[in-house]
Amino acid sequence: MAARTTRWITVAVLGALVVSGCTGSKPSDEAPPTAPTTAPTTLDDGTTAPGTKLKIGDAAKVRFSAAAKQSSMVSLKVTSIGKGKVAALDDFNLDAKTKKSNVYYVKVSVKNIGDGDLSGLPVLLYGKVSDDLVVPPVEFGSTFKPCDYQPLPKGFKKSKRAIVCIVMFAPKKGNIKAVQFRAADNAEPISWRRR
Repeated sequence: MAARTTRWITVAVLGALVVSGCTGSKPSDEAPPTAPTTAPTTLDDGTTAPGTKLKIGDAAKVRFSAAAKQSSMVSLKVTSIGKGKVAALDDFNLDAKTKKSNVYYVKVSVKNIGDGDLSGLPVLLYGKVSDDLVVPPVEFGSTFKPCDYQPLPKGFKKSKRAIVCIVMFAPKKGNIKAVQFRAADNAEPISWRRR
């Protein structure tokens, strides 16, 4: 009988993200507010506006960078958010808490539509489990056949495309309700809602 090898993964869960607010102002004699208008989904520079909510399969244009020399505009399209099985990860050293998570496979189409070279950069999207819990991708120390989360390939320059598969864990048998692109400036995330 062959010896079983143990593989490792890195799992991290972001802390609570709670947004609340209220004003202490008193009612005034000012005119009542007008009906809300729909915010534009595209900014003047062609990027998708922060806070835009998309359907699975819709594309978002975002600035993607890791360093000054690796920056470009990309078109991101979440094409599926599928539920996997924790049993598929039996070869990995999971702790008891992680074993009680639900596993999701997120497929993303990426196209470089800018002038920068994004070779070797990971596509970093997050899973929204609840209004105050967002989870990052799972990083594997080796390949994982059902959903191999790898960085963008070498030579990922203008007009190049790639399909990326990202694994996410929703703790305590939670469910990923949306996948989010979260900009470095803490702007409101762009979200793809799970069907």
